Amino acid sequence: MSQFGLGGLSGLNGLNGDGSGAGAGVPGMTGDGVSNIPGLNEAIAKALAQQNGGAGVAPSGIPEQVKVYREQYHPVDIDQDGRISADEAAAYASWMFRRRDITGDNVLVAREFAAVEKLPGSSDANRQRLRTESRRLELLFPEFDADGDKMITKEEFMAQVHATYNEKRGAAADIDPFSFQTVLPF
Repeated sequence: MSQFGLGGLSGLNGLNGDGSGAGAGVPGMTGDGVSNIPGLNEAIAKALAQQNGGAGVAPSGIPEQVKVYREQYHPVDIDQDGRISADEAAAYASWMFRRRDITGDNVLVAREFAAVEKLPGSSDANRQRLRTESRRLELLFPEFDADGDKMITKEEFMAQVHATYNEKRGAAADIDPFSFQTVLPF
């Protein structure tokens, strides 16, 4: 999430998606979403070392896998349990909707929905990625536009996200971050 300029929970404007800043008082978390749980880094490093048979994990410090996880999912995984709950998914989806709603009219038109951000790298690689990603989102637009009026309301968006989340989690209470990547279209 660092590519979006987010510094933790404060970038989400609170857990409930209304900008109230609620959630800064999560136990073990500081107001900016930084973990303050003693021994967490060491426990994660030890678990990864056991899982990987000791290979690829530095004897001291935070393993690269943990750094990547925190950069990508830290703002979504509020309680840092390595799983994305329905509440965490809903808060993030609400934030993403607001972020995409460029005009602030509480609906996404095809242009807003299919907007793709340029990433660091060569302009040729970006041009192809932007074209492909924008086309993919154009094709997904009708799935989110439940009433076919060429506009996606926040309710339509959240209903589709909720349905996709429930499909991915099945009977489980929550989903892993990698499955969560496929819940939102962007």
